[in-house]
Amino acid sequence: MNKTFIGKGKQILLVDDDPNLVLLLQDYLQFHRYEVLTATDGRTGLAILQQQTPDLIICDAIMPEMDGYTFVKRVKNHPQTETIPVMMLSARGLRQEKLKGLNAGADVYVVKPFGLEELIAQIESCLRKSAWQGNSTNPPIELHSQLAVC
Repeated sequence: MNKTFIGKGKQILLVDDDPNLVLLLQDYLQFHRYEVLTATDGRTGLAILQQQTPDLIICDAIMPEMDGYTFVKRVKNHPQTETIPVMMLSARGLRQEKLKGLNAGADVYVVKPFGLEELIAQIESCLRKSAWQGNSTNPPIELHSQLAVC
């Protein structure tokens, strides 16, 4: 089956303090043809956002310097970044933690550990929704699929 990667031309800002997870996700996202910017904490992530406007942000909930909740609130409270979809990653899967992340402004809250295919599906869903709402800086994503007739 011929798989079409929709990541081509899409830029993701990955904000996480775990260097092993950053390396894993960066490699996996680049394999799926996403351009990846990385930051080790929320403050660095905000500095990057002053220079770049990614199509999606993925951030950890618990980080030094500035946690993910504060980072997401600042992203969503700024007119230049408020429409960028944000996925929050966290090992904390309790209902109140999920609500805290979503109430901070995250569009999706993904609990660690997660499957990489699930993460790609969530990313693609966020990007499609953003494109449909006219929030994307890039043209809407076109999806192509092959249907096999049995």
